[in-house]
Amino acid sequence: MDMKVAVLADWPRSEVVGGVQVHTVNLVRNLAKMNDLEIYVISFGEASEVYFEGRAKIVSMKNRRIYRFLPILSMIKVAIEVDRIKPDIIHIQGSYRVPYLLYVLLLAPRRYKKLMTIHGIVGIETQFDEKTSTIGKFLGTFLEKIAIARIPNLIVCSPAVKALLNEYQKTDSRFHVIPNGIEFEDTQTIKNVELHHPNVIFIGRLTRVKGVDVLIKAIPLVKEVIPNIHLYIIGSGPMENELKEIVKSMRLEENINFLGVVSDLEKFSYLKSADICVLPSFYEPFGIVLLEAMACKTAIIASDVGGIPYVLGDGEAGILFKCGDVDDLAKKIILLLSDERKRKELADAGYKRVKVFTWKDVALSTKKLYTRLVCERK
Repeated sequence: MDMKVAVLADWPRSEVVGGVQVHTVNLVRNLAKMNDLEIYVISFGEASEVYFEGRAKIVSMKNRRIYRFLPILSMIKVAIEVDRIKPDIIHIQGSYRVPYLLYVLLLAPRRYKKLMTIHGIVGIETQFDEKTSTIGKFLGTFLEKIAIARIPNLIVCSPAVKALLNEYQKTDSRFHVIPNGIEFEDTQTIKNVELHHPNVIFIGRLTRVKGVDVLIKAIPLVKEVIPNIHLYIIGSGPMENELKEIVKSMRLEENINFLGVVSDLEKFSYLKSADICVLPSFYEPFGIVLLEAMACKTAIIASDVGGIPYVLGDGEAGILFKCGDVDDLAKKIILLLSDERKRKELADAGYKRVKVFTWKDVALSTKKLYTRLVCERK
């Protein structure tokens, strides 16, 4: 069955930033390989242009300043571009971008099937965001709830997100669990880099929700048993200066290195060279970095929240610690750094499990859902 799909999402013109863009880019690239799908991406960018990413057509609209004050204009612009395509399905990536969301809620014709992928729960994530105003948090949560109530089909990345959403929308049958993925082959030829051992690594945005401060505070406890422990922190974000001050106040400059933002190639090199990858998040819908670590055969320690237990097979492919518990995290790091055999067992289990999380499979599952929705209409 030939289908036209309009994906509403911010498309990166150069560097891919954040989990939503990683998901969107990889999903679109894999969907575009299917001969019976026509994929269009409608996005706001720095310039008005149309270009191709493989077989996917990217329609970029210039993001004008006036749209910030008159969002109805950006909504109308989206409507014009979608109407030119006349898609069978409109697939919006998250409820974060107001122009796309308002178009789907207010202007999109009923003849188009509507689908939204929920990448995170705004009501939870903004609790950890000190920069978002109270009214901003309220509006974000309000729009998210309306979107979940009004958009008939919703994709979530893990059963944990589905369960949380069901708490305020008792509509279980509308939620479809399709996980994130990884381009598994990309990690096979990556070379190692020289790091101090023993070590642990963190990769992600330096924000409150990621719990990097918990990991830093665990290092002195680990250091009592393993004096030459090293922590490598990869990423940037609003908490970077605060975290560096914590390191300085605890006199851990010799043990903790901030490496900033690195390329994908460098990221995988660091992961392959690390003894342990730690994800200490307070909230995590999925955790793509877990897949990346598993593909690199790196042992994992992660907090027991959100979609993390699902990704790790309820502890089969990694060790879980009590969220926010510095002592428990330190104990788990000491345990794993002191047991090379256990690290290898977890790394092997993770490597085996990650093979079920490929972007090709994600695209196939998404296409099956598209087909089902279009057939329902007929």
